[in-house]
Amino acid sequence: KLYCSLPSRLGNNAITYAFPHQPLNLFWGDAHTVSRRIIGFLPPMPEGSATYYWSRQATAIRAVIERTHSNLLPPKSFPELLDRIRNSSQFAIDPNDRNMLLAKEHGRLVCEEIAGVLGTYFEHLRDANPSNHSQGFSLASNWDLLFYSFNGMDIESVKLGSTIISEFSNWIDSAERKMLDNRPVLLIVDEASALMALNGSPPLASLFQRARSLKVAVVVASQTLTDRKSTRLNSSHANISYAVFCLK
Repeated sequence: KLYCSLPSRLGNNAITYAFPHQPLNLFWGDAHTVSRRIIGFLPPMPEGSATYYWSRQATAIRAVIERTHSNLLPPKSFPELLDRIRNSSQFAIDPNDRNMLLAKEHGRLVCEEIAGVLGTYFEHLRDANPSNHSQGFSLASNWDLLFYSFNGMDIESVKLGSTIISEFSNWIDSAERKMLDNRPVLLIVDEASALMALNGSPPLASLFQRARSLKVAVVVASQTLTDRKSTRLNSSHANISYAVFCLK
């Protein structure tokens, strides 16, 4: 109830966004930032021979976002990204990228095969990110309060939440924040132990180390990051969710 009352406590003029009630803009930032974010949505890099296929998926994303024509802006939606990959002959200009993407396997262009696989990976993000990116919000938007709510029992939802926290960690020291709005920020993460379902280090770990010097306070709920037996993993809590709040 306290969290839900935050918008009213900020006053009538407070600018508030809430996900999933409002869509996200997952394509904000320069080409390198967008490319890095989208690659972060790929499944973890596998071991063995499967590494090759993961690497060429990441290469395809970089080829049409970072290593494309200098006057071309990053894509603004997943359909646009996949369209660029399918049409790599128009968007990939690096010779090595073109050789890989325009080769044929089993009678089909590699770029078409990659676009099909990525379409499956990104299917769960289509509702989160509108085709018309102007409808979505991001950390780069003008805001006083951001509220994100994720299903802690759904690994894809948790991955999206982890990405948001990683983005927050990068944003707090970005030129955009320094130039546009350098107010102190409070980050509240409820049910943070949900992040333990992911491989690798939780994104909060590095954030704690950087936050204080950047005028950012971080509050984490009682379920600790090291608690692998949290209620999130208990089958009796089927509808548990976790939330991320950013408050200026």
